[in-house]
Amino acid sequence: MKRALFSVLTCISSLLMYSQQMAFAKPHFFEHWFIQTQVGASCTLSEHFRDASISNLLAPHAAISIGKYFYPEVGARAQMEGGLSKNYDIKNKIGETFNVKYIQASFDGLWNLTNIFWRYKSPYLGENERKFNLIAITGIGLAYTFNNSKNKVLSTKSVVPRVGLQGDFRINDAISINLEIIANLYPDDFNGRVAGLKYDGIINTQIGITYRIKKYNNRMFRVIPLSQNEDLQGLNKRVNKLRLDLLTKGG
Repeated sequence: MKRALFSVLTCISSLLMYSQQMAFAKPHFFEHWFIQTQVGASCTLSEHFRDASISNLLAPHAAISIGKYFYPEVGARAQMEGGLSKNYDIKNKIGETFNVKYIQASFDGLWNLTNIFWRYKSPYLGENERKFNLIAITGIGLAYTFNNSKNKVLSTKSVVPRVGLQGDFRINDAISINLEIIANLYPDDFNGRVAGLKYDGIINTQIGITYRIKKYNNRMFRVIPLSQNEDLQGLNKRVNKLRLDLLTKGG
């Protein structure tokens, strides 16, 4: 029993040492906000899209976002986006394209996969050593389609689940270039046509700029030196004391 307890304390001590190496200063609410603008193209996957060429499905798209990182691994953003959804239809065996205008408000969770799966080379550099970050995106949106009587498209409101990936290339502490691909899933009546598919999809490919807002002279998460990490230092002392007591009583 004593050996098992000793092993548990040893494991806890090791975990504390690892945690100390990766400890970050607690951020202020107004720190780590960013603004993001993006432009690119959307590809609509709806009825008859398999019969169309890629040029029949591509349309311009733009987005603007504001967001915040709560930890180096986790953040969120609110986004307004919109443009055209270019669809392909077949009438009397003749193919033709038609556009659907829409806007969309989305709320996305941001998961920095680089920070989740790779440790920093130096615990004192933190994000300053990262030149590239791979970010997973999961979110939900609310889309509004504008009425278009010419193409028999009625205005609709749609709840839109979405997933994507973003590559973020840091230029300096303030600015980075991002390349993003994100897939949105819409109800079948999004484009005014209900046939063949249960859902319509739009894949957005965008390039943009992210500007990290400077607050309290800090844009990056600050790594706490081991000597300043008081909470973990205290826990480590308690574990060491328990280990010493166990060894002493165990003879």
